[in-house]
Amino acid sequence: MYKILGFIVFLSLAVACEKEKDLFPSGGVENYFEVPEGASDEESVLRRNFQEETGCYLLFNDTLRKKLLGNDIDGLPIYSFETVELGYGVVSASSDKFTFHYLETLESKREVVEFVKESILPLLEKKAYPYSFLLVDTVFRTRFLVDDGDDVGSGFYGSRVAVDFYSGVRCLALSLGDVLEMSDVEKREFVRGLFKNMIETSLLAKTVELAAFYALGEEYYGKEGLEIGWDIDYIEDLRELGFLEGYISYDYAYFPVKSEDLESFVNVLFEDEEAFLEENEEYPLVIQKYNLIKQVVKDLGYHLELLNQ
Repeated sequence: MYKILGFIVFLSLAVACEKEKDLFPSGGVENYFEVPEGASDEESVLRRNFQEETGCYLLFNDTLRKKLLGNDIDGLPIYSFETVELGYGVVSASSDKFTFHYLETLESKREVVEFVKESILPLLEKKAYPYSFLLVDTVFRTRFLVDDGDDVGSGFYGSRVAVDFYSGVRCLALSLGDVLEMSDVEKREFVRGLFKNMIETSLLAKTVELAAFYALGEEYYGKEGLEIGWDIDYIEDLRELGFLEGYISYDYAYFPVKSEDLESFVNVLFEDEEAFLEENEEYPLVIQKYNLIKQVVKDLGYHLELLNQ
């Protein structure tokens, strides 16, 4: 029986927040996302053609490299592994664990590649393309739950659950085992959910671009129990102050934190724009914040107008 030593070697990121091919250093360091030179099997050809056509690397397995290091004292081989780390982040890193059920046939791999090319990539400018796609039957996520104890970093892992996708810095992993059996409506909802997640992930590091958006609510974020007519001017609806979330209870107002405010405006980007603008035409701050977030998302390279058709 083989004894296997698995460990993860993080690849150096030259410009971690951009999806350029110079994410990985030159100077002789091998890029394990690339198809090995000379590989001519049908899957390797499929992966190589996809990369040449789109500029994105294509993966069907999260193991990028398996290298024999030598043998242990019993003569059994020892291997090291280079794997895709979905939880790696520029702003922060997730301790969640990811496992996968892979696609089993070459035909299914060809079909999901066509789905990506026809239903996902046309909705993105090239600057918004993921560095790589990991296309599998199912992505499983096991969340690391922070303990309330005094120990920094203490916690435990919860239950493993299947997720439709996970958008990481250098890889977008998609559960596509059932996508070809979906109706057109189900496929549309799948793509909408995917893009919402991708946009929210992209916006996490865009503090400069979102400065004008946040400035309009800065004095209220996270405030609870502000007395109307005393702490703030008399209002009947939080939209008067530019908020879609939060609530008014009796004579007091409760405001969302920044992340909740941002998420609420990202959500409405996927609704009917004409109806939203008409519904909020009496609330100029809402309209201003909506237009600001819409422009930031457009500048990131997302074609929401095509997704919402």
